[in-house]
Amino acid sequence: YRQKSRTDKNKIVFALDSGATDHFVNDERIFHKLTTLSTPRYINVAKADERIQVCKMGEIRALSNCGTNMTLKNVLYSSQFRENLFSVSKMVEAGISVKFKQRDAILEKDGQIIATARRCGNLFEVKIQIIKSAANLSKCEEGALWHKRMGHISNQGYKKLINEDMRS
Repeated sequence: YRQKSRTDKNKIVFALDSGATDHFVNDERIFHKLTTLSTPRYINVAKADERIQVCKMGEIRALSNCGTNMTLKNVLYSSQFRENLFSVSKMVEAGISVKFKQRDAILEKDGQIIATARRCGNLFEVKIQIIKSAANLSKCEEGALWHKRMGHISNQGYKKLINEDMRS
């Protein structure tokens, strides 16, 4: 019944869900912060008379597939979730519009595209990269992060900045 977790070391796949009341994740390793709820919550699922108990809630820091930093708060965790779900209603509450098209969906905030989702069968899926604390970044990941921060600067330009100590 339960599908294999759709995460790898640093990336996670979410299905956009207009019926989800919250964001749901089935892999606790991706949370930046995770706390145990004082009172468990029960989530009704599409299957009749079935509920999932949720005992943990947390925060996820990520980089969207468009390079936008994202902080997802109050994300519910249970290993029983079949899919990781992005709640469309929670996104709308946060000022994000979701535009569904034939083959993809676009997530926008303040007129800027912050992420895109691809249609896979009847689901629209968005892949995001998990951001670990800066202390845990490898040199390779740090270099990629600065590459994005500097507007996709060339290797030559990046080396020049390092040599001129402008990076710090």
